[in-house]
Amino acid sequence: MTTIYFPATLDENSAIKLVRDLAKAEAEKSATVDFRWLRFVQPFPTLLTGLAIQSFVAARNAQQLQTSITGTDSPLDGMTYLKHVGFLSFAGLEKAVGGATGGPTYLPITTITRSELEAGDGDVMQKVIDSISDRLSAVIFPGAAQVGPAIMLSYCLREIIRNAFEHANIDECYVMAQRYSDGVAEIAIADRGIGVMNSLSSAFEVASPEQAIQLALQPGITSGADNATGSNWDNSGFGLFITSELGKKYGQFCIASSGVLLSTTNANLVPIALEGTVVKLRINTVDAEFWPNILQEIVNEGERLAVKTPGAVRKASGSSKGH
Repeated sequence: MTTIYFPATLDENSAIKLVRDLAKAEAEKSATVDFRWLRFVQPFPTLLTGLAIQSFVAARNAQQLQTSITGTDSPLDGMTYLKHVGFLSFAGLEKAVGGATGGPTYLPITTITRSELEAGDGDVMQKVIDSISDRLSAVIFPGAAQVGPAIMLSYCLREIIRNAFEHANIDECYVMAQRYSDGVAEIAIADRGIGVMNSLSSAFEVASPEQAIQLALQPGITSGADNATGSNWDNSGFGLFITSELGKKYGQFCIASSGVLLSTTNANLVPIALEGTVVKLRINTVDAEFWPNILQEIVNEGERLAVKTPGAVRKASGSSKGH
């Protein structure tokens, strides 16, 4: 029997190793996922490993192989937290039995479905996404003391969510957020879609997943440019660019898709066996008062860079500039 151990701290690096361990054990006759040592988790690796376990369990079920879990009764904080935020049902390890609804400083694993967004034309859909993003940003910035930063965070979340539904060929995506006592906050958004490379291949020539990820983070890159309507909500391809730049300036940004992972904490692209896309924005909210001005600087720089990229949209959407 093969045992895949969750680490004491589930962060970006340990999650990469865990995903690899799951891939190696996929064809083993008997496999156990062991949670007993888990003490601390972060949102991005939680969604990352959750998607990996979904695929792991599905593949093993298709081969009629035995899969079990142990350590879920551990009293350590990490396991208690994972159960609280709905990880076991998200990962397909148990049936959903209800769960946390969130609090002032966190959002549990939350599913957003396409049916929630199909309420009319594009403008109506976008306003629904805005409403969802505003609720998420309120977790990080509760109350009215930091309205500007809350709007900024809502913009980032909105752009990542709409990217998922517009380009990933999905019916649902997942989001999770946590703010810590030192003012650092982490937001993660995941989907089980077609990945960045397949999405961009419809509009650009991309030779590898590595090239696709690098291209996706450039301003004005979108596979939906030909469908622009002139609406304030048109996808101008600036969402991932702006979000990644915010991560560079105020914390960390990471994206895993099409078999590779790119992070501001690692200079090299890392191979990772993952179906779908997971994005992380980790930020220091102590500096959030500067966000609105920084956003405008990022948009302006993005528009200057987009002019030099063949096929890129040269102007950010009206909504991007409005925020």
